[in-house]
Amino acid sequence: MTSFADSVKSTALIPYDPTLPHISAQTRLELVCDQVATRSLENAKYAANHFPQVPPRVFTGRNFVHFNASLNTPRCLKTDATIDIEIFTATSGNSKAPVVIFSHGYTTLPARYRPLLGELASHGYTILSLTHSSSIEEKQGLKLMEEIAYTDQLAATMANNIQYVLNRVRSGALKDLGDPNRIVLAGHSVGGAASIMVSRIDPAILGCINLDGVLKGVNRTDGIAQPLLMITGDTDNYKRSFEEDLQHPEKDVRDYIEASLQSLEEYEILNRNSARSEKLSIPGARHMDFTDQPFQEHFAGNKTVSEAMRVHALVSQKVLKFMSSVCDTK
Repeated sequence: MTSFADSVKSTALIPYDPTLPHISAQTRLELVCDQVATRSLENAKYAANHFPQVPPRVFTGRNFVHFNASLNTPRCLKTDATIDIEIFTATSGNSKAPVVIFSHGYTTLPARYRPLLGELASHGYTILSLTHSSSIEEKQGLKLMEEIAYTDQLAATMANNIQYVLNRVRSGALKDLGDPNRIVLAGHSVGGAASIMVSRIDPAILGCINLDGVLKGVNRTDGIAQPLLMITGDTDNYKRSFEEDLQHPEKDVRDYIEASLQSLEEYEILNRNSARSEKLSIPGARHMDFTDQPFQEHFAGNKTVSEAMRVHALVSQKVLKFMSSVCDTK
């Protein structure tokens, strides 16, 4: 039998093709993400030891399907004009499955989370992965404090998008996709922060998952009533990086350090203020390791299979355990 390592060893990232000039850099990156997700998920059965096992459901990488939907929002709302949604469901399908509404990070394509979201769907959850169009493109020329203020605004828009989709799941066009009474919000980076913002004002949400998202909003350290899972990267490594950056005062590094250390403290305050909160950091993990970045690095020959799978396996294991506890799945 071909091993997982052998099956991906010859896989290269999609190269630049001069005969296809109409393909934009973003489209090409989406194709790369598709390839990464397809290879990692379809061949995962050859590397079962790298994936968390949650008996009696065993992840094979072939137990989910995904399709797309799109919502046009009313002009009067402070949302994006259109919210595209990538929907992942178990192959068997289940209109009563718990629903996860997932939000991506700033300037990060939603496609980059397919390995994680596909795995969650394989375990019986319906995943709605939102595209927050206002948060896809990076705004150029911003200084640090300006960028922080800008991402605060983005988080508010993302929170509005999430609430709009929530209403559609509960009583609108998306109501038949899963159980409207069992919804969990999740996200990475700014998407994680926006998920907390919505959970704080919507008591019907069952739980919230924040993957390395710096907190946003005026009352960002106020606790939430629902179970909260916060997984961060290597915070000790972040601190060391901040200190090393002091060698480069031209980058407004002192403001950067102050803001970053404040964000780490805010995690702790929110954790203390939330009665059912769990916070953990993954040693050695970088911010983008919560996306498919490690898989891309593997396919480029810069990481072993085990190195590429490490953060994914830890995050998915924790998230699956959290989902099972808050949704009472069997």
